[in-house]
Amino acid sequence: MIQNKRLLRILTGTFLGVFIAGSLQARYINFTDCTIFYPAMSSGKSKLAAQMLHDEIALKAGVHLPMGTDPDNFRTPTIVVGLENEISSLREDFESGLKKLPTTSPEGYKITMLPDNKIILVAGFDKRGVMYGIGYLLRKMELKNNDIRLPDSLSVSSSPKMPIRGHHITYHFTGDSMFQTKSLFEQYLRELIYFGLNHVSVSSPAEAKLAMKYGMDISIYMANVGDDFQSAEGIRKELEKRETIFRNMPKLNEVFVPGGDPGDLEPDVLFNWLEKLAPVLLEYHPDARIWVSPQNNNKGKATEEWYRSFFEYVNKDYPWFGGVVFGPWTRVPLDEVRDIVREDIPVRRFPDITHLFGCQYPAPELDWVFAHTLSRMSIQPRPTGFKHIHNLYANLVVGARPYSEGNSDDVNKFVWSDQDWNTDIPVVETLRDYARLFIGPDYAESIAQGILALEENLKGPLIENENIEKTLLQWQEMEQMAEPEVLQNPRFQSGLIRAYYDAYQKQRLMYENVLEYRAMEVLRDAQNLGTMQSIAQATKVLNEAAEYPVENDYKMKINELYNSLFEGANPRWMSEFQKCEFVDRIDVSLNNSEWLLSQFEVIKSVSGELKRLQMVNKILNRTNPGPGGFYDNLGTEASFNRVQSKKKAEEDPGTHFYPRRNYIRGSVPMPVSWKVQMGTLYEEPLVLVYENLDPGSAYNIRINYTGGIGRGQSKIKLVANRKYIVHNFINTEGKPIQEFNLPREAYSSGKMELSWTCAKGERGAPVAEVWIIRK
Repeated sequence: MIQNKRLLRILTGTFLGVFIAGSLQARYINFTDCTIFYPAMSSGKSKLAAQMLHDEIALKAGVHLPMGTDPDNFRTPTIVVGLENEISSLREDFESGLKKLPTTSPEGYKITMLPDNKIILVAGFDKRGVMYGIGYLLRKMELKNNDIRLPDSLSVSSSPKMPIRGHHITYHFTGDSMFQTKSLFEQYLRELIYFGLNHVSVSSPAEAKLAMKYGMDISIYMANVGDDFQSAEGIRKELEKRETIFRNMPKLNEVFVPGGDPGDLEPDVLFNWLEKLAPVLLEYHPDARIWVSPQNNNKGKATEEWYRSFFEYVNKDYPWFGGVVFGPWTRVPLDEVRDIVREDIPVRRFPDITHLFGCQYPAPELDWVFAHTLSRMSIQPRPTGFKHIHNLYANLVVGARPYSEGNSDDVNKFVWSDQDWNTDIPVVETLRDYARLFIGPDYAESIAQGILALEENLKGPLIENENIEKTLLQWQEMEQMAEPEVLQNPRFQSGLIRAYYDAYQKQRLMYENVLEYRAMEVLRDAQNLGTMQSIAQATKVLNEAAEYPVENDYKMKINELYNSLFEGANPRWMSEFQKCEFVDRIDVSLNNSEWLLSQFEVIKSVSGELKRLQMVNKILNRTNPGPGGFYDNLGTEASFNRVQSKKKAEEDPGTHFYPRRNYIRGSVPMPVSWKVQMGTLYEEPLVLVYENLDPGSAYNIRINYTGGIGRGQSKIKLVANRKYIVHNFINTEGKPIQEFNLPREAYSSGKMELSWTCAKGERGAPVAEVWIIRK
């Protein structure tokens, strides 16, 4: 069966076949009968690296290679693993082969194939460097079905760019009884090490012990969640809790205390608390340091004064202070943080690579359909996006420990780690390594391109995205030809489920848009049909979405894959701390039917045909600004043409200046256009420009304020042309649609700039719709 599938791959001249033909042209050397050698004087970590190589080959190829320390008993081919100075002392050709490569620095490695193509050297600058060299070798090997092959041209000298290359990984196990879960954690830890990991944020002593085994730096996230951080008794109780944690942790290099999100404290209270916390930490971990972030998502308190005070405290001298962490909900952009903080104080990042929107780095062109179906927490590989985000600020920081809520961001983790190692590595190379090692060498190119295609699916209006169907066809072809073990591979399933899901949502969107159009056509004939009859017919049309659903086969496949990924055998590979809701929301309405049906009920309760006709007409003309007017749904791509911003979108992925899209679900039925807003962060103005206004006409402006950025409504002020107040700060809660006069002076030239600003310390000024109505 497998042979037939391989023959099919070679014969097909399609997506997957292209890769196979390309891989056949590459020259690989058979190392199936090789020996893993490490010098007798090797440290425990070098021996561990050799064991990692042995174990991964056994796992992926089913071959248990012999391991040895006696150079007189070399079998050829041989993989020699160890420190560079140890390997160089074994033979002159080893020393000369390694000297030909550029020198490395701490944690770096050299890999070279000797001229006879029978011995490959993996030489680390230090103990960690040996592990990273093994990782790179594994990434380039072809391991499958009792077959081990190495590229004959493998020759590399590499050292990391970033000194801190971390991740948070955890399965929340607490004891030795959960051996399988611990093994899963350890395997995932090893896999990240292959891509350069040197820092692990843990949640338990058991996780810390495993990280120690591999020589990792270890940190713990410790938010200021508690009732009282000011009184003597409150501080005593909080210190007591943390003392227990520090005592039980076998090792800590860092304690990360966020300034907020959660646990918002005023800067004086925060640093007074850290002064009390530090001695307790240092009693058990003398070399540990406390890092702190200026995160603040406390509505109304993320003010310039708060940040000024925070940085004044940061720039003082503390023997326990490690540095500043730049995380989500930090009002000051990263480049400004680096300028404000003393040069000798390091800054590292805490980037959110796990959320799709409502986060630090939202997907910039996300269609509202994906926001409401995939939801904020979902399988969302964004390799090119996160490479750009990483490299835009790489020269300002000493590294990162990304924020994660499970394995749904798996691809993003490995991309980020590879960029931490070397910002010049092309994303596609990382993805090929990822696919080759974790899924199989036959899939290196197809999976790499398939992941890139999934990222493209998230860009722009879904209904216009022709990439959706092509992406599904590519993944379906891989699915058709994949061996059973690949079909059960959670990383393969993660890509496959997204390909089906994206196509399913596009099919539903097109179908439901047609249904809504048909329903509206019926309403337009209400005067002839009568309102009650037209409502009955329109209702029947809208209900066809549930009565005659589209692409049910896609939905069945999605549920099958979801059950395997999230509800399969225990333990599950797909760890999640925030629930991935995309299957729960797979059939949420994608048109205005919920709102229309609710309006129909209101209309039916009204007596009098004339009143009912007026209400139907109001539905039909909801977005109509009238003759000479303007209407903008600010959740659409077209509306962003009106934006005036200090920076372009690509220069500002954290949207400190360029507006973002905000998405709300709504607690009551509402039009689709209410569910997406354009908004800025904090007190940065949202500025839109209107042209071709008639200076001789009078205009009103109608505005739809439907929600803040995840934390309720904002107080908002609107000014025209920077000096004419359209309305002062108003509380937008409870009354989303509001209408005001526009001062004629504001558009006397035919052009007008509108600027919305939130109140001091709030989280932004979101606007969903704008009507400019000519009186």
